[in-house]
Amino acid sequence: MGILSLFRNLRRKAGPARSGFAAGDAGGPTRGLEQHAAAPEIPSPPAPAGVEKSATPAFANLAEHSVLVRPVITEKATLLAAQGRYAFRVTSEATKTDVQRVVENLFGVHVTHVRLITLPSKLRRRGRIVGSVPGSRKALVTLRDGERIDLSAAVPFEKEQSAASSSNRRAPATPELTG
Repeated sequence: MGILSLFRNLRRKAGPARSGFAAGDAGGPTRGLEQHAAAPEIPSPPAPAGVEKSATPAFANLAEHSVLVRPVITEKATLLAAQGRYAFRVTSEATKTDVQRVVENLFGVHVTHVRLITLPSKLRRRGRIVGSVPGSRKALVTLRDGERIDLSAAVPFEKEQSAASSSNRRAPATPELTG
C-alpha cells in the first residue's frame, strides 16, 4: 500500500463536493456569480422565394477545402494528366480520404485512387550560411476513366502572380534606343 492510495481513499470519502463548500453557501465558489436565464432561441430567417437550398454547396466549409494548396504543373505532371492522374500540393495534415473528398466536391469528378508522397526538407548553403528548404506533401489523384480536370481554370491566381512578376522585370532594349 503506497502513500498515493491514502490520498485516493480520502478523496473517495470526501464525495462529490471536493472544495468543502456547498453550492448554496455564501462563501462558496459561486459567490458573486449571477444566475441568468437561458437565452431564447432566435429563429433563422426564411429563405427567399425562388432560391433553392443546395444540399452540399461546393464551398460549404472553407477549412475543408484548405487541404489542397495548389496543383503541381510540371512536365511530369502534365504527362500524368494525360493518363487521368493529377498532382496537387497538400497540407502536411491531409489524409487520403480528405484529399479524395475535397477533389470530388471541388471539381465534380470521381476519384478512384489517391497516393500521398511526403517530400523531405533539404539543406541549402550559401557560403557559410546554412538554411533549409521546408518539406512538403504531394497527392497523386487518379480519376475514373474519361473524366478530366481543367487545371487552367482551377488556378486563376498563377496568372495574376506571373503578370505581377513580369512587371518587375526590366523591359528589353529596343533597337531604336540602342542605336
